[in-house]
Amino acid sequence: MVPAYEGDKKYIFVSYAHRNSKTVIPFIEKLYTRKYRVWYDEGIAPGSEWPKNISDHLNGSSAVLYFISNDSLSSPNCENEVKSACNSEKLIFEYSLDGSNHPLLDSAKKISDERELFLNIPEDFIGDGTGYDRIISGKKFGTLWNVLLISAALFIIILGVALIGLNNGWFDKYLPGMNAQNEVTQKTTTEVLPYDDTVDFNDNTLEGAIAAQVGKAELYTPIQFDSDDEKFSLYNAVGWDRNNNGMTYEDLAHMENDNLYLEYASDKILECIRYMPKLKEISIRSADEIDLNLLTECAQLEKVNLDYTVFPVEIPENAKFRIMVFR
Repeated sequence: MVPAYEGDKKYIFVSYAHRNSKTVIPFIEKLYTRKYRVWYDEGIAPGSEWPKNISDHLNGSSAVLYFISNDSLSSPNCENEVKSACNSEKLIFEYSLDGSNHPLLDSAKKISDERELFLNIPEDFIGDGTGYDRIISGKKFGTLWNVLLISAALFIIILGVALIGLNNGWFDKYLPGMNAQNEVTQKTTTEVLPYDDTVDFNDNTLEGAIAAQVGKAELYTPIQFDSDDEKFSLYNAVGWDRNNNGMTYEDLAHMENDNLYLEYASDKILECIRYMPKLKEISIRSADEIDLNLLTECAQLEKVNLDYTVFPVEIPENAKFRIMVFR
């Protein structure tokens, strides 16, 4: 993936459906190699809010390059970008990937192939290779300066993890005296609670997820996963015994977790965690193509953290939770 332009000169905003990434990204790479100033969603800064970042860069662009397809025509995000550009005086190019046309783009410059694309983009969008997070050249990371920066960043991360770990007791078992204290605490506070086999069907948190099921009986049926990756990712995230294959939706409905970290996510996993009534924050390290609309039924969900490698992903148009990007 090439970097996105972040300078103060005229640049091109690229709009496309994430399902077309394999076709569109090579075009962006060729524009970048020829030093055209281009911004696309790879330029979203870690820790920033996705919709606002998109809107700010679209408004700041001087030209918009739309890759139109059946997928983009059905994407709410692409539709919002089209409407915003049409209400401005920006230079608009329409590149059709499958013969589709957008009814609002009649006045846009139609592009049919790569050669025509480069012939029509004005030369004042060509820069000197600056304004990116790395210079356009054949060089890779490896200079002394980069090594020092990376080393400093790693040191800060390790130090931060160590401080958090000490504060949360991750290393207590390695510290003198802590094991004995924990054993006493566990013996004096452990209590066997009666098993409750009922689910409150009036709970707003569960209403949407339960309605999506065939019937109440399915709540007590062991969840069937499509792969071991799915199963163990969810099991590890919620603290379920990997050797126990009997997790049910009803088990999830009784879990107290308010924060989940998923090494891997799929639509099946997102369907499952809708049942967790107290969930407020989710972090996803990796995923195949997922639909975040499945999380709109999580009544208390406030924040979804996505590794930048998770994209492409469709963003819910009216989500109540924030979407953050991290590296």
